[in-house]
Amino acid sequence: MQSARKFCFSLFVAGVAFVFCSCSPQSPGYGLLAALEGMVTSQANSGTSFPSNPLPFVGHAFFLPGQTVNLNSANKASGGGIVVDPSSAGSTLGIATEGNGVPNLVFLYNGNTNPYAVDVNGDGVPDYYLCYKPDGSVNLTTGINCTGNVVTVVPGQGFDTTGNGVVDNPMMAREKADTIAPSSSITPVPGTYGGAQSVTISCADNVAPGNLDYTLDGSTPTFSPVHGTITNPPKTTFAVGGNGNGDGTYTVEYRCRDLAGNVEAVHTATYIVNHTIPNITIVNSLGSAYLSTNAGAINSTTFSWKSNQAGSYSVRLGATGCTDGTIVGSGTVAANSAQTTFVNASQLVAGVNPIFVCVTAGQTGKLSLTVTLDNQPPTVTPNPGGGGYGSSPVSVQLNYSDNVSTASGYLVAYTTDGSLPSINTATQTITNGIAYSSSTPISVKTTATIRYLAMDNAGNLSTQGSAVYTIDPNLPTVTINSYPSTQAVNGSTDAQVNWQFGVQSGASYKVLLGGNKCTQVQTTSGTGSTSTTTTNYQGPSGVLYSTVSDCECNNGTALAGSSTAYASGNVVVSSPNASIFDIQENVPVVTTMANLNFTAGKNSIVLCVANELNQAHYGSVVGAIWKDTLAPTVTSVSPSGGATGVNPKPGTITLTFSEPMNQSLAPGFSITAYTAKAGQLWQTLDITNIQYSWTSPDTLQVQLPWKFFPENALLQWSLTGSSMKDVMGNVMASNASMAFTTTTYEAASGTWFGQAAPSYNPTPVTIFSGFPSDSVTIDNSTQLYWKTVSETVPTGASALTFYQAINACSYLNAANANAGFAGRTDWRLPSSTELQSIQDFTIATTPPPNAAPPAINSTAFPSTARGWYWTSSVFAGDPSQAWYADFGMPNTTFVNGLLSGANPPYAAMYLRCVAGR
Repeated sequence: MQSARKFCFSLFVAGVAFVFCSCSPQSPGYGLLAALEGMVTSQANSGTSFPSNPLPFVGHAFFLPGQTVNLNSANKASGGGIVVDPSSAGSTLGIATEGNGVPNLVFLYNGNTNPYAVDVNGDGVPDYYLCYKPDGSVNLTTGINCTGNVVTVVPGQGFDTTGNGVVDNPMMAREKADTIAPSSSITPVPGTYGGAQSVTISCADNVAPGNLDYTLDGSTPTFSPVHGTITNPPKTTFAVGGNGNGDGTYTVEYRCRDLAGNVEAVHTATYIVNHTIPNITIVNSLGSAYLSTNAGAINSTTFSWKSNQAGSYSVRLGATGCTDGTIVGSGTVAANSAQTTFVNASQLVAGVNPIFVCVTAGQTGKLSLTVTLDNQPPTVTPNPGGGGYGSSPVSVQLNYSDNVSTASGYLVAYTTDGSLPSINTATQTITNGIAYSSSTPISVKTTATIRYLAMDNAGNLSTQGSAVYTIDPNLPTVTINSYPSTQAVNGSTDAQVNWQFGVQSGASYKVLLGGNKCTQVQTTSGTGSTSTTTTNYQGPSGVLYSTVSDCECNNGTALAGSSTAYASGNVVVSSPNASIFDIQENVPVVTTMANLNFTAGKNSIVLCVANELNQAHYGSVVGAIWKDTLAPTVTSVSPSGGATGVNPKPGTITLTFSEPMNQSLAPGFSITAYTAKAGQLWQTLDITNIQYSWTSPDTLQVQLPWKFFPENALLQWSLTGSSMKDVMGNVMASNASMAFTTTTYEAASGTWFGQAAPSYNPTPVTIFSGFPSDSVTIDNSTQLYWKTVSETVPTGASALTFYQAINACSYLNAANANAGFAGRTDWRLPSSTELQSIQDFTIATTPPPNAAPPAINSTAFPSTARGWYWTSSVFAGDPSQAWYADFGMPNTTFVNGLLSGANPPYAAMYLRCVAGR
């Protein structure tokens, strides 16, 4: 939530002082500034004299929604777009360059009303800085306060940071090709808390996350028309239960839009604030939210917390709440006494690990946080790669990449003096070298070797890398514009590389397989003060060359294959002959390389342009293409195959593959249950509303429509191999299938659920504000949300079997355009103890007369039928039978009924759906 502030300033017009004040969020008050500018204009038109240069504020106030802005100099093509404000509140201004109304140049502010930089990749960090000119114009630079290189904006493509006419940051082109919606997440975990909570919504995207939109009243946030609070990427934080709002239920609806304009579906999170529940807060946050088991990395961390009430506590790892996970700490805690919890990397599993701190003092309060186990070192790729270049300086970017996406916290160090960069992982400081910043590319003005090293947030170090840049003003400059998708090919596809050369006219060119084949050789002649050292480069042939480009371009392997195009040829001034693959200066060409040229793994390619026909010297660039021919496999699964005593909560199956997968494909997934019935030992279950999500490029999470697994059930899932491919199109070699057995919630958590008497909300039927027709009854003892009206299964020729009933509540999760019935998406069939918790054993008689009321609170649950209701619990002694509850004769408690429901009275079973817990 943005806090309001009051700002005032004075303006002297014709000797009269005007004082302007306004209350607004901590963002530019452009409406007020526009009014001020209009007043100044009207005074100027009336003959009042003003300075020729724009006044403070007024000169910068042209950043108004709807206005056209050119961020390039006057002698260059228009670079910019339309100023837009998705929030319509002056808090999310930016420039939309693609005509879609989405600000892909997001303004950043630094404690004043004027933006000082733009964020072009949605990480909230400045990429380029705004340079305000005395004449009122503005352009972008690589350094703050008009320092560094001038940045040219090329709409639809990206940014040229060196002035050589080549786009070296193709962010706009990447956004233009992006069709994948972003994904957002929320912390803390929705649930019940003892005090106000600071809630953070974060947006992630495959290219660039964008604006977030959220509401706190259960209504649906929309970008057009504007509804909700819209903020800039990549995250936003606000409070629920604070600012005098106090106890109550807060329904947060949220979604994200990436910088390409793709919008994700709405998410819902419900927070209940109740001051009688222990409120747990962080005293000292995690020393590191990322750990690694690798030697020398960050192997452990701590955090401190406290509770406002005394009670017993437990710290649970890998949990979804206070009833599951592994207990890594427990005991008693005094009120407002800080406790320190240690977390070791050896306790974690790969990826994100949730941690819950739970304190019980009559009721249970909780606090959640996450720690990520990351054992994979990062990589650094120089762009452009090492080679020969004909102009100076060469602007080199060191692109950091890691399996865990983070916007900050990592380090990249480099040297240009020949020494090796080093990073102390214990202190997380650079001990030799220069800290690299993406906003300031390395400027190479003379022949030099750049050596680089990176450390990720978990303390893992990359391998030492190096790239040699040979600067010769007589050499052509070669640039790779684009690679194949994902810079990789499979076992059959060809590769296409778009490239060009410029600055100096060339004579001939060739594209080779090779790169990194030449080593530096230093030869010393003479002695003492008269000695000289000569640096040359030697390839496999043993011949010495004066530049690395000449060496690489004379030791590579020529391309082979009939599909190869633009592999070699001549450079011409005009009228190229495409049939013999002539090329021109500054005209892109596409070289097609047959698949047979590549071997499995990384393949280096060298693009060379010679400046003379005879005694040639080469300008070059080195690139890489990977070949992936291996079929992906499933490497790990949770729950594991053959596991017993599996917690029914949550009803998710997680599959990890051997490599990144094609996430656009629909998995061929099925699940069956063991029924122990002759002739039909396995029952295929309905998974109509199943949900698939990729938590990382190689990890698929399957959320079954039942939300929780049925209790005491033997379940078996199968994945059709032909439905899954890796990013290069390789199909899984075989199907995958595993089985596991669940237990009860109570057995998994070690506590019995149904002890407390029901305590229904004061208004037994709760109508959520955003969903006025969705009636829900809340039991405050169990924190369960019951659908007030039960689901009636009509009698007829066929009955509703147990496993049909398991999935019968899932349709509620797709209600309200997937926002869920009453704004919840965790509706399911209740377990036996959950359903028993709402039975009223004082109502019915034995035997009950036909006119007897149902055994339930009729105010909280009006129009309840007297009859039998399915639960989600299989009878542990016989998997062919399951439990149901009798609301006509509750003193019989629970009896086991046939799963098949083949004969009356099983044809008239009822259902009541539940959510929460």
